[in-house]
Amino acid sequence: MTNSKQINMSPGMGVYGYFKHINYKPWFAIAEFIDNAIQSFDTNNGFYITREKCLINIVYDPNNLFLSIEDNAYGIAESEHERAFTAGVPPSDRSGLSEFGIGMKSAGLWFSPDWSVITQPIDSSKLFIYNLVEEDLKNSNDGNLSSIVEEKKTKSGYTKIELRKLHSKLQGKTLKKIKDHLASIYRCFIRANLLEIKFNGESLEYEDPKILNQPPAWDKNSKNIEWKKSVSVKLNNGALITGFVAIREKASTSQAGFSLFRRKRLIEGSDDDKKRPSEIFGKPNTYIYQRLFGEIHINGFDVSHTKDSFNFLDYEEEIYEKLRDLINEEPIKLLKQAREYRVNKITEQSEINLVQSVHQTTQSISKNSDEIKSQIVDPSKQNNFIKQFSATFNNNPLSDIKPSKASNYSEQNKIKNILQKEKFLNYKIGGITWTISVEMQDFNNSDQFNNNELYSFIYGDKESEDKDSKIKNINVVINTGHPLIIDNCSGSLEAIKPTQSIILALAISEISVSAQGHKFVGLMRQSINEIILRSYT
Repeated sequence: MTNSKQINMSPGMGVYGYFKHINYKPWFAIAEFIDNAIQSFDTNNGFYITREKCLINIVYDPNNLFLSIEDNAYGIAESEHERAFTAGVPPSDRSGLSEFGIGMKSAGLWFSPDWSVITQPIDSSKLFIYNLVEEDLKNSNDGNLSSIVEEKKTKSGYTKIELRKLHSKLQGKTLKKIKDHLASIYRCFIRANLLEIKFNGESLEYEDPKILNQPPAWDKNSKNIEWKKSVSVKLNNGALITGFVAIREKASTSQAGFSLFRRKRLIEGSDDDKKRPSEIFGKPNTYIYQRLFGEIHINGFDVSHTKDSFNFLDYEEEIYEKLRDLINEEPIKLLKQAREYRVNKITEQSEINLVQSVHQTTQSISKNSDEIKSQIVDPSKQNNFIKQFSATFNNNPLSDIKPSKASNYSEQNKIKNILQKEKFLNYKIGGITWTISVEMQDFNNSDQFNNNELYSFIYGDKESEDKDSKIKNINVVINTGHPLIIDNCSGSLEAIKPTQSIILALAISEISVSAQGHKFVGLMRQSINEIILRSYT
């Protein structure tokens, strides 16, 4: 048997036309539906019947631009229908995840101009179907919304959202990000086995990062420590900050950082969009920036209506300063360990081998500098530059290199110092004399460079820094502390040749092209450094 039911959605149904312009990310929009399900499940579970966990089944059909979210959370009580479809009317209990009375409506219309809510309350044999079409809502004058009511033989208790004609197609990386972010947002519920989310049949899981278990970097003879610390901070306004901060076993530029929670649901810092306050993490791409992470639970602050940010008012600085002081207290000084700990370091002999290889190569380049210069300056020959440069290395077999067998550390350092800097290329472009030299240093021990860069440039003197100077002395600096160098050049002479050859070819190419007046050439180096780093994190 099929009937109808009418509810009033006043005031101003035209307001629904603005919801599609909300600045949502797709995972936070989907989270609005999941929040409602968790809230309903928590309120009703055990009252009528007991269910093991809240189940969310998400189905996405890209060919038909269709998305549905179904739950087993006992359905929307008939007495709540009018409130549920009226914008800005919160539930009577605002202590859970549903608190603003706007989430389902805003997320639905953000996704789709044509969507439905299908729900059967657990205490009813009636199935209610509400069809929400954007144009109809905006043009309605009476503020009424009608539903289809079907009589069912059983009392199932569920809600299903069906979104049709999606405003945009979800594909590729976006789909993966949706799944990863949802698992991150609801990790507390998933861990506790209170929630299961399936996306096109795939159960979403959250994998906790492994925590570093090593001696302090400043005392390698000490016992291993699990570098994790519980935190509890009370602010001047009475707000309470709890959780933990730890160091990742494996550094990651995308996964390190804080995740901020309220009522066990993540608000800021999901998946690869972590929160990294400068008071704690410092500058980007430092070891702290890559290694420190934490789950911070915040009680005492409101959140945005999209539930993707906190409103800290004037207390944000206090939060992070108190956390910083706490996590770096004895005996587990997290910041100090994150800053100083190194997984590996290139061996002294391997560093000498690398220096000698670079020295040999620069000597060969210097002998062929006139030919190389002609390839750079003459536009008709520029396509042959890399070919000529590569030929230089091919004529310089690595087997000819005789690595020194230094007997002690001081002798090794003496060899490195002799070979450390070598002027190897000198030419004129546009009336400017360019002299290029190469050197190597561990960027981890230098404030001058970003430790994630494979190579960089510095001016050799103050005169060269002057934009009007006709003499430019440039040092190409190779980072011996970079994981690519450590992994490929420690104990392997065969790997040194292609590694240093590519670095020098890239460096000289950038300098030469830049000298001819081409702008934004440095972006290529930045991109190269980022891509290489990602393969090691």
